[in-house]
Amino acid sequence: LSEVELGNLTLVQLHALMFLSQNPNAQVSDVSRFFKTTLPTATVLIDKLVDGGYATRQKDEQDRRIVRLSLTEQGKDLLEKAMRQRQVKIERLLFKLTAEDKRQLVRIMQKLI
Repeated sequence: LSEVELGNLTLVQLHALMFLSQNPNAQVSDVSRFFKTTLPTATVLIDKLVDGGYATRQKDEQDRRIVRLSLTEQGKDLLEKAMRQRQVKIERLLFKLTAEDKRQLVRIMQKLI
């Protein structure tokens, strides 16, 4: 996706959207651990997503000291568009490979996984 389509998000911010999508009700500390960064750095990352309208902060109902993070509909939509675009790019790349190249790629990927 182009910068305009991604709302000027960085790759790290896009990965943070993916993390929040896969980890509903995460806390900033979870984001910090996932990205192996400091809490202040994770806070800045989340601030940008919240300011852009892609994520929200909500106080936990049982413990008001805890702040939960979630994607907004705008964040979900953007992530879905980015994932579709990534799939199209992968398909275009794989289309260029011969059948033998694809078999070798699968064999290599199996070794890595």
